[in-house]
Amino acid sequence: MCRAIAFLALSALAACSFGPVVTTNPLDAEEAGGQVVSVCYTSYNTTQEEVMALAEERCSIEGSSVEVWKSNMLLNECPVFLKRRVAFICVPPEDENATVRVIQPLTESTPGLPGAEVPGTTEAPFKAPSIAPPDSIVPQSSY
Repeated sequence: MCRAIAFLALSALAACSFGPVVTTNPLDAEEAGGQVVSVCYTSYNTTQEEVMALAEERCSIEGSSVEVWKSNMLLNECPVFLKRRVAFICVPPEDENATVRVIQPLTESTPGLPGAEVPGTTEAPFKAPSIAPPDSIVPQSSY
């Protein structure tokens, strides 16, 4: 019983320590009729304004607003503690001279968050060093 309570307490603390992250879009994103931006979050420590601001930053036209298109919690690419994914449609501003931003595609920049990008991080993904095989291998006798 004590272990279950400790597990629940640690789970709640872990859920509160993660902020929203941008993730991959639903498979049917082409049906939305515009640019789609998806964000994973938890409602324990994230406000609706924070999630929408992160989505607006990822819209390719500066000054765009976002409208909720879809939301789900099952079978998505969100981390365990940020299980809710909301997909937004970017709504361009009325201004025809709005600046178009270059949005970098998602990278796996944070271990444990596949397909997710944490805002403000500049770390490159980890790449294992390559090890060249030796030129010749001489078997060693074990006798």
